[in-house]
Amino acid sequence: MNRIFKDCAVYRRCFEAMLLAGVCGTFASGAHAFTFTTPNPDIQMDLDTTVRANYGLRLQGIDSAIGNNPSYDEGDNTFRRYQTILARLDVTSEFDFKYKETTGFRFSMAGWYDAAYSGKDKSGPGLGSVANYPGNNYTSYIKKYYIGPSAEVRDAFGFTTVNAGPVPIDIKVGRLAQIWGQSLIGSVGGVNSVAVSQAPQNLIAATQSPGASLKELSLPTGQVAMSAQLTDRMQLSGYYSFEWAPDRYPEGGTYFGGSDSIDYGPPISAYAGPNFPIYNIKGPQGKIGDFGIETKYRLEKFSSTVELTYRRFSYKTPWFAQFNANNFTTEDIYANKVQLLGLGVNSTIAGTAVGAEVSYRRNTPLASGGGGTAGTLEGARGDTLHALLNTTTYLGKSFLWNEAPLAMEIAAAHLLKVTSGAQNFNAPGYSAACTKAADAVALGCATKNYYTFGVSFTPHWNQVFPGVDLDLPMFIQWNIHGNTPTVDGGNQGSNIYQVGLQFTIYNKHIVNLTYTGYTNWKKTATNVNGAPYSDKGWIGITYQTTL
Repeated sequence: MNRIFKDCAVYRRCFEAMLLAGVCGTFASGAHAFTFTTPNPDIQMDLDTTVRANYGLRLQGIDSAIGNNPSYDEGDNTFRRYQTILARLDVTSEFDFKYKETTGFRFSMAGWYDAAYSGKDKSGPGLGSVANYPGNNYTSYIKKYYIGPSAEVRDAFGFTTVNAGPVPIDIKVGRLAQIWGQSLIGSVGGVNSVAVSQAPQNLIAATQSPGASLKELSLPTGQVAMSAQLTDRMQLSGYYSFEWAPDRYPEGGTYFGGSDSIDYGPPISAYAGPNFPIYNIKGPQGKIGDFGIETKYRLEKFSSTVELTYRRFSYKTPWFAQFNANNFTTEDIYANKVQLLGLGVNSTIAGTAVGAEVSYRRNTPLASGGGGTAGTLEGARGDTLHALLNTTTYLGKSFLWNEAPLAMEIAAAHLLKVTSGAQNFNAPGYSAACTKAADAVALGCATKNYYTFGVSFTPHWNQVFPGVDLDLPMFIQWNIHGNTPTVDGGNQGSNIYQVGLQFTIYNKHIVNLTYTGYTNWKKTATNVNGAPYSDKGWIGITYQTTL
């Protein structure tokens, strides 16, 4: 990358690194990779192995509005107050090979085991006959991604730099994840940015680390990515994906699951009557062939970079549990051929890093009620407008702290029009239930406008004990108004807050102690607006080191 683009990114990215190390301690990584010594000075080989142990304990009792609701009971009753919800060990290894700093490859793997989960979940009182897991037995999917021991390949790509005359072109081929745009917080700006569904997201991990960025949560897929430095001020990037994978959602019947019927874990979606289950089967996957083009131009006079983005892609978030009347099952259906056009800018103003974006999506999937269009089972589609604005400020030494990064992000989604499947759109004026509802927001109905806000603040103290630095990470996400009109986003009143202590010992060992709480202020007798987490406040302890 040209030096001028590196300089404009350093100020912003150093803040992001500090924020992620504080707010998202479970993702923080050390800088202690093992470097192999070789007789050829042009060859560099590094092995970075991170070991992370997580322990979580539920601190709240079960709210009967959630725990006795057949839509949420298994996820809420499996772990009761003061029971262990996490006893997880994660090991991640990355191997990098470089030749003359321009050519090489990366290969990484991740493995995990969680002793908190047995092979079964638990139903609420009197609800065992309508369990989404027959006999309350977890399926192989849950055993793979939650219990383990299990492992998977993550990154596996090669890279090189070639020159087309005076223009250097960086090329990567293989399984990798890349995220464009200006978003800081995945659950705030991320789902409203130009990077929406650019890579499948590990949302299971997101539940353990609210405030994580899209980059931290992204899972790799097979693609070709290129970036050309056309001039000192202009950069052109593009990618083409030859693999598709869905977002990895928290599964029903687990502690952080939403509805018990979601997603690939529970075999049963619902019951049409006593002993009459509606099975959840794996539907058609998204089509491969995502591609995107992004141009960056540096405005040196204004210390700013402007970005123009176009993408055409298949969504990674589905219309969940679309009912198929032909075989009386439900399927996840993914929207293909979604188009996006975005304009972004990042700058530094009076010592504050500022990022902003506005984007237009065409034919994007809208929040739908589960009754798909005949033939395709698709929900509603439409055109939407999205925007985000964030700031990152470094507060220097004071009598209160040695330093303290502060980041804020606000994002919005606006429905322009419904273009197809209007009868499936879960919103007043389209859905009969939403139209008749006294409080459509509480019922979970989509609104035309949605606004959300997140703030992260991490005071830092050096050497509170010999060799020990201390951080006090704090994070809040407030879904201010409305329910998102798209399939991904948030719900009014479904908020998250987190506070913790992080000890960094001799710059090698990281210990985190955090409390995470949730609110769902929009509830009815039969529905919780947003993820049903308001009785799931928990305390977590994390230890991490890099070998």
